[in-house]
Amino acid sequence: MPFVGWIALAALVWVGHGVVLTWSHNFFYGRVNSRRIADFFQLMHGVLLILPPFVWAKTSTGFVDWKWTTDWDKLAGWHGFMCLLSLPVLLLVSLGRWRRKLPCGVKLERQTNLVPEGQARLKAGGAGIRNWLANLGFNETLRPELVEYSLTMDHLPAAWDGLRLMHLSDLHFHGTPEREWYQWVLAECSKLQPDLVVCTGDLVDGMKFHQWVGGTLGRLKWEEQALAVLGNHDSWFAPESLRGNLRRLGFKVLGNRWEVVQVRGEPMVVGGIESPWFEGEPRLREAPDRVFKLLLSHTPDHLAWASKHGVDLMFAGHVHGGQVCLPAFGPLVMPSRHGRSLDRGWFERGKTKLYVSKGLGGTHPLRWNCPPEVMLLTLRTGRKA
Repeated sequence: MPFVGWIALAALVWVGHGVVLTWSHNFFYGRVNSRRIADFFQLMHGVLLILPPFVWAKTSTGFVDWKWTTDWDKLAGWHGFMCLLSLPVLLLVSLGRWRRKLPCGVKLERQTNLVPEGQARLKAGGAGIRNWLANLGFNETLRPELVEYSLTMDHLPAAWDGLRLMHLSDLHFHGTPEREWYQWVLAECSKLQPDLVVCTGDLVDGMKFHQWVGGTLGRLKWEEQALAVLGNHDSWFAPESLRGNLRRLGFKVLGNRWEVVQVRGEPMVVGGIESPWFEGEPRLREAPDRVFKLLLSHTPDHLAWASKHGVDLMFAGHVHGGQVCLPAFGPLVMPSRHGRSLDRGWFERGKTKLYVSKGLGGTHPLRWNCPPEVMLLTLRTGRKA
């Protein structure tokens, strides 16, 4: 094979190798419940992304010449074929993503900046490389969006027509952005006067950031209920203490359970699911029939479970929309066993509608084509008079 052809083939194999590793990372990182194991998987995938192409270059003679004479040739050959076969699969997944439509009844009302026009850009504060990174011109970490949808559903109680639900997820208090940035953003959120606030986890990235909870989420106001579940990062830093802090602010911390609450005088089943980071799941089969079911989950991976258990509306986060999204192609790294299939926005399975938030923060303050967000949903009843 000519040298130029060999280089082209090697480049395609490397790209395919990256696709396979990204799928592996997304699948396993979305399932592990140990911080050490999660860190190990990230390190292992990083090493494997760099190392094999060099090994392949040394052992791939049999692959390009079709002479598999040694075990190394066989290994390189099968690895090369697997990597090349991943490329059309990637294309099919991307085509499916491009063709995705909003579920029936969902309408995008408006998408605006939470930072008013003409206002000076808020600084991240903090110190070191994180602050420098957050303030790069292309980085959207400090440019939160307010995304407003309406959802029309049959058989909603008439009293819920116009009910406003605010979804927050993945605030990731860790120093950048600073506490003042979150205080400002959440104060703006309170001006929206939501009826329900739902928070789907990953609030803190360190013990010292527990003290941020009261001064930030404590600025929120709501008319009916505030509901929360914890995420994988929360499970690493005194989760029971965090639950107590949230309860003192008026949040109902659901954990892996359900209960019936009154919303505008009508019953609503609200449930939480925090697995795999906390054992258990809500026994929704024991919940009352013909009552609207709302489920909070940190990860979107529970969509099939929610559909099986008759959930009407589900909120999730965890994947941050990918944070870095290539034009047309979309995100790369998605800590979900479904990969890019449940990256952000609206999804539907059976009667269950799921919204996946891009999150408001992130351990790594880098975003491109994926700004942080707060989502506001207005329910509309489709019941005919």
